[in-house]
Order: sequence, then C-alpha cells, then structure tokens
Amino acid sequence: MADLKPVYLVCGDDDVKIDAWRSRVKARAEQDSGQGTLEQHEASGMTPDALAADLAALTFATGTRYMLVDGVETWKAAQLDPLERAVADMPPETILVLIARGKAQARLGKAVEKAGGEVREY
Repeated sequence: MADLKPVYLVCGDDDVKIDAWRSRVKARAEQDSGQGTLEQHEASGMTPDALAADLAALTFATGTRYMLVDGVETWKAAQLDPLERAVADMPPETILVLIARGKAQARLGKAVEKAGGEVREY
C-alpha cells in the first residue's frame, strides 16, 4: 500500500476524477480503520479556523484519522491563517483531503505543498 501524504488538495473542474478521489479516500479509510471512520465535512459548515481546531483536538480513535472537506473553493484567502498553521504541524496519523470544485485559493495550495502534501488539479 502506498504511503500517504499528510494533506491533499484536489481541485479542478473534472467532477468524475474528483469523485473518484472521494471514493478512494473513503475506501482507504474503511480499509485502514473500519467502516464509517472517514470524517466528512462541507466547507460551508466547516470554516478554516474550525477545521484547524478540529485537527488539533484529541481523538480516541485508533489508527489513522481520515478527514475530508469538500467545497473549500468557497473559503476566502483572509480566512486561511489558522489552517495554514495547522497543516504546517499536522498531527501524526492524520490524513486531510481538501476538495475544491474549480479553483482553490493559491495560499491553500502553497500551504499544502509546504506541509509536505500534494496538490492534484483535474
């Protein structure tokens, strides 16, 4: 099984490829940690500062923690400071996948890459 990076930003207009990513993340989370272990959020209900706080929160889950946030294209650049700090210091055994339908904030892509993550544009 391939090693995973701590954070991914998947963005673009190809909904088929983006949805395939979502499916693979869900399957990987279930394979590694059991059914229902993928924490899924919509960006409209999870602001960057709330996500940063959630990443820092202790969890009682065993194994790798998988988090997916869809719709991050709605986040504004001015909101990203707390999240940039959080991804720079990702908790161990945590995988964060951010999905932007269309274009994501350039700052978000830079923060992901700086944290040793990967940006996938489709």
